[in-house]
Formats: sequence, C-alpha cells, structure tokens
Amino acid sequence: MNILFVTENEISQQLGGTDRITITLANEFVRRGHNCYLAFCRRSEHPDRCGFKETLLLQDGQESEQLTDFLSIAGIDIIMSNLVDIKYKRRLLPLMYNATRGTKTRLIACYHAMPGEDLLGNRILNSIYRIRHFGQLRRNLKDIALTLAPRPLVMKLFGGKVRAKYRLMYDNSDLLVVLGEKAGRRYAEIAGLPYDSKFADMPNANTYDLTPDPEILKDKKKEVLIVARMDEKAKRLSFALKVWQRICESGKFDDWTLRLVGGGPDLNYLIRMADRLALDNIVFEGRVPDVLKYYRSASIFMLTSSFEGWALTVTESQQFGVVPVALDSYPSLHTLIENRKDGVIVPDNDLDAYTDELMWLMGNTVAREKIARSGMESVQRFTIEKVADRWLELFGQLQADNKEQEI
Repeated sequence: MNILFVTENEISQQLGGTDRITITLANEFVRRGHNCYLAFCRRSEHPDRCGFKETLLLQDGQESEQLTDFLSIAGIDIIMSNLVDIKYKRRLLPLMYNATRGTKTRLIACYHAMPGEDLLGNRILNSIYRIRHFGQLRRNLKDIALTLAPRPLVMKLFGGKVRAKYRLMYDNSDLLVVLGEKAGRRYAEIAGLPYDSKFADMPNANTYDLTPDPEILKDKKKEVLIVARMDEKAKRLSFALKVWQRICESGKFDDWTLRLVGGGPDLNYLIRMADRLALDNIVFEGRVPDVLKYYRSASIFMLTSSFEGWALTVTESQQFGVVPVALDSYPSLHTLIENRKDGVIVPDNDLDAYTDELMWLMGNTVAREKIARSGMESVQRFTIEKVADRWLELFGQLQADNKEQEI
C-alpha cells in the first residue's frame, strides 16, 4: 500500500505530538512493508526522515499540479492529512479532495485537537502578559473576550466561523478521524452535522516502543513531574503552581520536588509566578533533548490542561510507571484513565480536589504503586502494533467501499 502523509512542516520530534504520531505510524507502516511518503509546506531545522520513500516540498501556487502528479506517479492509495493550522486546511484540503475524485486514492482528514477549543479564552493576567511581551494585541484581546463573554454571546459572535471551519474537514474528506467517540460527537454537534459513518475514532499510539517494566518502580523518587509546552492558555500551569503552593503550605511533603520540563512562550511568566508564590522544592528544567530520565525517576505526573486532543504525556507517564493526575477537561481523557485504577481524574477547575488527590498519592506508597502497575498494564492497549492494525483495517475498508462505488 502507498500512503502519503500531508503536514504543514517537515516533521520533527521536537515540534509536538502530531509530529510524533506521524513518525510513529509511518515507521510502523514501513516496517510492515508499506511505502510511506511525506508532502509538507515548510522545512524544519531538525527533520526526522523516518522511512519515507520520498518527500515533497509543496510550493505556494503549485500545490495542485504537484499533488496531482505525485498521486499518479507514486500510485498513492491513502492520503492522511495531519494538517493542524486552519490556513493550510483551507488551502490544501479542497485541493486534495478534488484531486482524488475519480481515482483510487482515498483522503482521510485527522483531527488531533479537542473539538470546541476554538471557543475557549485565556486567563486574563496571562493575556495581558502576552500583550506586554509579545504584542499580538488582536489575538490576546479575543482571548480576554472569550473568557469574559457568556457562552450564548460567544456562539453568536464566533459560532458561524467555527462551524464553517469544522465543516471544511468533513466536506473535503472521505473519512474524518477523531480521538474517540465522545470527541466525534462533540465535533458533529459544533459543526451542525450528524455523527454518521463518515466519522471514525482512532486512539493515538504509545510514543515509546517498549514493554513497561514494573522493576522501574524500585528506583522512583519523591518527584512530581510536568512535561509540557510552557503555554498557559492550553496547559493551565498556573493551576499546577497553585496546587503546589497548598502542598508547600501543608508542611507535610517537604521531601518532595515538583519538576517542570519544557520550554515555551510562558516559561518566564510561570517562573515569576512561582517566585511570587514563594514555592519551595520546584525546578524548571526548560526545554530538554530527552525527557526519558525524568519519566524514569518521577512518581506522579500532573496534567492541568484547559484542553487536549489526546495528551501523549498521559500514556508516556503510564509507560514509565508515573501515576497521572488529570483534570477532567477533555473528552478522550476517560479513554486513557479509569479513575483510581490506572490514574486519577479530578473534576475540572477543582483546586481543592486536585490538591487532596495529589497529597493522597504522595502520602500513600502502596496505593501509588498499585495504580502505577495498573497503568503500565492498561497502556498496552495503545501499542503501535495494535493501533497500526486498526489503521490498516480502516484503510482496507475505505478501499473496499471505493470499489463497491465504482461497480
């Protein structure tokens, strides 16, 4: 089978979850004997070549001719669109969809985000910080408005544009893949569409190709870990710092450390906030080339995001026996965690409950290790082998349906 991945940038592990998933899937498909190709719109500084048989840099104004020729010459069976930015979707999805009509090629549009995140604002203090330090006045004023305005008014002002954006992927693909049925139904509701057979739900594969080893639990330290882009709007890390403030004030866990790994636009904002809150035992590691050593040593993982598509860091933490504690803020979370069995789920925005659950885990080694072991078992549902099997089954069904339509 010939599979073409289409992305905005030349893929790189350093550019985030969508790129890591593309790399993981492409490598597995190649390992199974399929041919994988990549078409992208802009180059990256540190690209990962994977096993792509050929790559194609799409030139502005020439994409239609380039793609039409490439689909024919390479004999592409499946296009997987991993486009994220709406400006690239608007430009390329209709073009690719039209180019595949009357051919054997089927187009799959993958939606990696949380449906509805477009309608969420940002904390006002962070928006003001971003205006002062980065400009982007219009974008940050919009975030403030989304935060302050009641939901009905938000839908009146922005609902039409958002619906059109969601309809774009549905109308210009043979299949729209989402991260779970709940996410798909929310997507359909926002777009004003039926949740029908054009939707398919698919989990993300585990980032690391390894079999979790319970022996790693012997080397765990009294560390709470956050691995995230330092982006306050999406990751809501101020919430995590407020939780840690309460833990510090309790005086019960002075031998524990909170470690934050990752860079991003709000790193200095969060460092200043930690200083203002006078937090003890907190370390900002910044951007690092390899996070594995932090997963290996940590005991608990904090996820406080306002929204996520999947949150690869949850399954990454489970792979390494780090118990995830997550706010119930996005649909696919319940696919990843069964509360107090292989992780902990806390009601969204509940600072008291989050603090209580974290302190319970920190103070209860037996329960913590039991949940960690269960997480190491449950995360095996998302091995690359199992997820690739589901993808290939989906490809086969698409091709079969296409042949039936031709007949």
